[in-house]
Amino acid sequence: MSSPTLERPGRPTVHISIGSGVVGSDDLVGQLAGLLGDVLDLEGVTGRAEVGLHLVGTGEIQRLNAEHMGVDAPTDVLSFPVDGSGGADSDGDTPPPLVGDVVLCAEVARRNAASHAGTELDECRLLVVHGALHLCGWDHSDSQERAAMWARERQVMELLGVTPPSLAGAASSFDAPPPRWFAETKYGGVAVHAMFDISFEACGAWTKTRPEMATAPTAETARAQCSELMRKAWSRTPAPEEVDACVDLATTKVSSEPDARRRWSYVCASVLSSS
Repeated sequence: MSSPTLERPGRPTVHISIGSGVVGSDDLVGQLAGLLGDVLDLEGVTGRAEVGLHLVGTGEIQRLNAEHMGVDAPTDVLSFPVDGSGGADSDGDTPPPLVGDVVLCAEVARRNAASHAGTELDECRLLVVHGALHLCGWDHSDSQERAAMWARERQVMELLGVTPPSLAGAASSFDAPPPRWFAETKYGGVAVHAMFDISFEACGAWTKTRPEMATAPTAETARAQCSELMRKAWSRTPAPEEVDACVDLATTKVSSEPDARRRWSYVCASVLSSS
């Protein structure tokens, strides 16, 4: 098992391990390690933090999946937060914070790529972004969390220029769910991506017709728009915590998006794909 390390100024140190018999080019591994550090940087994890990226075979990821997730089958990516995104600015008198570990099975990713992201590199990039966001506290245990995480996942890939062409285009590329999604509670990840992509495109057209959406959302305007969108999309009055989650998405989680209409589109698409 090889254990190289990627160190870059201002980025978390990425400790890489490659399991025995695992096939992966140095270029692929280097790109994935760099991407992991870049995603954590966007999430505010910088400086002295450390993170692990582990490429393993199907047997090892099946063992980890059974032990930690209760699913005795191979999957493509697992995340194990330790310190998460907190404590990244610790000084030199304390040990560097360990964000956690992302465990990736390139063989499963390679098998799923053709029906999902496209190429092996595109699929692995998507998995690294997904795994890194899990380390920073993002999750998809319910519809609101799923919509918010997928919005951030898409945004991060766009910001870093790694959106797979198949995912940036028509949602019809999502035609078969890869194995990692079968344990999710309501919708598979592929279906959620498809719903979000369709919703995002429609919402983009809709926001262009609304003059008020030329201005970035504030807590007040987000609450009004979220409540209206939810009532129309869900045919019911949203619960206060649902509106709060939508406001948090609009004012905090996609606040790095400079285009006001795109921010509103993320909010709109998150509501529609959660219905």
